[in-house]
Amino acid sequence: MRNTNEKTINKKTIKPNYTMMILITTFLLIGLGVYFLNTALIGLFFGSVLSLVFCLKSGFTMKESLKMIFLGIQNAKIIVMIMSLIGVLSALWMASGTMATLMDYGFSHLLNFNLVLSIFVITGVFSLILGTSIGTLSVLGIPLMEIGTALGIPPGIIGGALVSGIYIGDRISPISSSLNLNASMTGTLVIDNIKTGFKTIGPVILFSAILYGVIGRGYVAGNAHIEKISVIKDLLSTHFHLSLISLVPVLLLTLLAVMKVKIVYGMMISILSTVLLILAGGNTGFTELFSIMVYGFHPENPALNEVISGGGFLSMINVILVIVFSTGFSGILEHSGGIKPLIERFSNRVKRPGQLVGKTSLLAFSINLVTCNQSLSLIIPGRFLPGTFEEKGLTRLNLSRTLGDTGVVTVPLIPWNVNAIAIVSIIGVSTFSYAPYAFLCLLLPFYNILHEALGQKNKPLKGRGFTSKVFKPLQDLLVHQKS
Repeated sequence: MRNTNEKTINKKTIKPNYTMMILITTFLLIGLGVYFLNTALIGLFFGSVLSLVFCLKSGFTMKESLKMIFLGIQNAKIIVMIMSLIGVLSALWMASGTMATLMDYGFSHLLNFNLVLSIFVITGVFSLILGTSIGTLSVLGIPLMEIGTALGIPPGIIGGALVSGIYIGDRISPISSSLNLNASMTGTLVIDNIKTGFKTIGPVILFSAILYGVIGRGYVAGNAHIEKISVIKDLLSTHFHLSLISLVPVLLLTLLAVMKVKIVYGMMISILSTVLLILAGGNTGFTELFSIMVYGFHPENPALNEVISGGGFLSMINVILVIVFSTGFSGILEHSGGIKPLIERFSNRVKRPGQLVGKTSLLAFSINLVTCNQSLSLIIPGRFLPGTFEEKGLTRLNLSRTLGDTGVVTVPLIPWNVNAIAIVSIIGVSTFSYAPYAFLCLLLPFYNILHEALGQKNKPLKGRGFTSKVFKPLQDLLVHQKS
C-alpha cells in the first residue's frame, strides 16, 4: 500500500523554484528560532505550512500533501518511542538507586584513568556492538556525564567525547541502520563499505583519541575533587541502597542490546525491572511512581536534587514535537519531487573527480542542515549520484564513503537536527558547547575529502560469492526493518 501511494504522489512534482523558496525560508526561520527562542520548532512549523501551500499550488490535493507529511513522520516512529522511553527510564533509574549505584561505581573505578579518553573509548566500543548512536547514549550518556562533571570536567568536553564515540558505531558497525541504508541506496555491499570506510575513520579515530588523551590529562582528580566526590558518595549512600541488585535494569538493557534485541523492547524490559525494583523497596506507592514517570524525579533534599534529578516523559515533549515536525517537513521534500531537479543541476556543474567529492560532502551536509533528517542525506545523493561518480572515473564506494563520512557524522553538529536534539535532551549539554570537542565528527568529512583528493579510488571486494551470500541478506533485512 505504501509503495502504491508513493508512486501516485510522485506523478506530480513541485517546481524547483518553489523548493528553493521553501528551503531558504525554513532555514532562516529555524536559525532565528534557535537564536532567539532556543528552539527549532517554530521554524519547522512554518516551513511545513509553507511546503503545504506550495504543494497545493503545484497541483497536489490536500490529501496527497498530508500523505507526504505522514510518510515522513512514519520514519520517525522509532526515534519518538526511544525519546519517550528515555525520559521515563532516566527518571526511574534515578528514583530506584540505579543511577546512584552507577555513579558510585564510576567514582570508585574511573578515578585512576584519563576519564575523557575513557569516555571516548567506552562509547566507541559500545556503539560498535549496538550499531546505534542514540541507543548507546541512552545507556551510557547520563552516568558518564554525571561522573565527569563531578570530577570538574567541563560538560562540553564530556559531551564532545561522548558524541565522537557513539558515532563510530553509526558509521562502521555492521548492524548500523545508517550504514545499511547507505549501502542500499548506493548499490554497494555492507562489507565493502566497512572496509573502505575504515581507511578514513581509522586515522581519525586515532587522532581523536590522542586529542582526548591530551585534554584529559588536564583533568586528573585532585584533592578538592576527591573531597567533593566523597561528599557525593556519602549523600548517595544515605538516600539510596547501593548494591548490585540496583544495576539489574542496566545489565538487562545492555545484555538485550548485545543480543540484538531492538532497543525499544530492551528499554521497556528495563523500565519494567526498575518499576519492580522500586516497588520491592516498599517506600514508593503507585501514584508517586506514576508521577515520577511523567514529571521526573525531583527529591526534596536540595543537595541531592543538585546531584541527581530530572527526566520524565514531559521532559521529552519539545524533543518529540521537533522530531515530528522535522520528519513531516522532510517527507514533503522527499515525495514532492522538488529535490530531483536541484540534484541534476548540481551534477551538471561538476567537472573534476575531486570537485565532485567535495561538493557531494557539501550537499550531504546541506541536506542535514535544512531537512533536519539524517536519512535524506543518504537517500537523495545515493539515488541520484552513482552515475555521476562513475562518469568521473570514481566508483559507487567513493560515493558511499563520502556520504557516510559526512551525511552520517555531521548531524550532531547541527542544533536543530533531530539527532542533535535527541543528544541534548539526554545529556543536558547544548550543541554549541559540545560541538567544538566532537573531534571525530568535525575531522572526518575533511579527512575524507583530503583522502579522495590524493586519488584513492575504491574498488569492491573480489570474490563476491561468500560476501554476497552472507552480507547482502543481512543488509536487505536491516534496511527493510528500518523502512
